[in-house]
Amino acid sequence: MDNSLLYNWQSLLAVGIIILGLGVYAIVFFRNLVKIFLGLEVFSKGIALIFLAAGSANGKLALAQSFVVTYIVIEAVLATVALSLIVHTYQNYGTLDIRKLSKLKG
Repeated sequence: MDNSLLYNWQSLLAVGIIILGLGVYAIVFFRNLVKIFLGLEVFSKGIALIFLAAGSANGKLALAQSFVVTYIVIEAVLATVALSLIVHTYQNYGTLDIRKLSKLKG
């Protein structure tokens, strides 16, 4: 496998920042909990790419890759919990619109 992309840290950083921006856009402008969750996932993938870019720039790519793998495992557990909360919210309230959910009392 050609690792030349991993050693070109500028391109990884640029793509990571673009993906981070797309995630922020989804978080800010969408009102559906599932779309916001997907925006958070995209945001976190941008962070992972920025970790790889930083590791590649410092010459510690193996360390950065181990951090990213650990980050992905922890993120998978959190994603499972978040999706179960979203499903539970839909079952109890019948909507995933955050505008309607914010008006709930209790």
